[in-house]
Amino acid sequence: MPDQRSDDNLPELYSQHLEEWERRFAEAFGACGVDGAIIFSGAGKRRFRDDAEYPFFAEPYFRAWVPEACAGSALRIVPGETPLLLYHESTDYWHMPAATPDGFWAHHFAVRPVADGAALAQELGTTGTRFAAIGEDATETTGFATVNDSALLAHLDFYRAFKTSYEVACIEQANRIAAAGHAATQRALADTPSEFDLNQTYCAATGQRETELPYQNIVALNEHAGVLHYQNLDREPPGEIHSFLLDAGAEFNGYAADVSRTYAGSSESFAELIASVDTMQRRLCAGARNGVGFASLHDLAH
Repeated sequence: MPDQRSDDNLPELYSQHLEEWERRFAEAFGACGVDGAIIFSGAGKRRFRDDAEYPFFAEPYFRAWVPEACAGSALRIVPGETPLLLYHESTDYWHMPAATPDGFWAHHFAVRPVADGAALAQELGTTGTRFAAIGEDATETTGFATVNDSALLAHLDFYRAFKTSYEVACIEQANRIAAAGHAATQRALADTPSEFDLNQTYCAATGQRETELPYQNIVALNEHAGVLHYQNLDREPPGEIHSFLLDAGAEFNGYAADVSRTYAGSSESFAELIASVDTMQRRLCAGARNGVGFASLHDLAH
């Protein structure tokens, strides 16, 4: 199982990451005429007529600041002030309460627990009319200058194309975790496993549950690889493996890996095709440098 801990430089990189995102938010606030923002992480959603919840994925801008995906939480950002993190700490005896935020990142925030939505609203207090609200839960709030304002989000979205060193480190670690899963499933092919078995192998090798992965794995043997987003997992192994497609990623601190690999079975012509595409891909990757536009790489591929 790959090491999912942060490297020694991550705390320093995260500190620089926060400084950059504070600058970006301050610039966006100034351009859009607001004093600050409340970012809602999002709420857990229950299945219809059931007490079980769907997997939770937090608001991306919440995760840009907070490495943990805290459902029912919120972040108050005002330029020049310590960010306020209100995290949901349920007193429900049916479920394990969330642990108090800890680790290399938590001391950058003023952290307060809240038991429910009412407590969250009380802790936020009166934001005035010059605060923006961001997040799915923001549609249920009142008193904000803007709610998921397209101009503010467009301003922030532009910067998401420019990754901080911390974000790069997290994406690299996510890819290391995913690579361990891909290598394990490739080794497992020798035993002619089922798609279900291969998916289990991947999750075990990455140390991540299916609900923790950034997207549902595509595990396709033989003709199933012809379906672009094949989502079934046959429990019966095929008589012979002609091809294997695995599209599976991993997550680290809110950042994701997205890796696709195709393997040939007994077909020599298909193996030659894969080798040819791999050669082209390596050539394209070697040409990806500062100052080289996407269009030129696209033309090179053709």
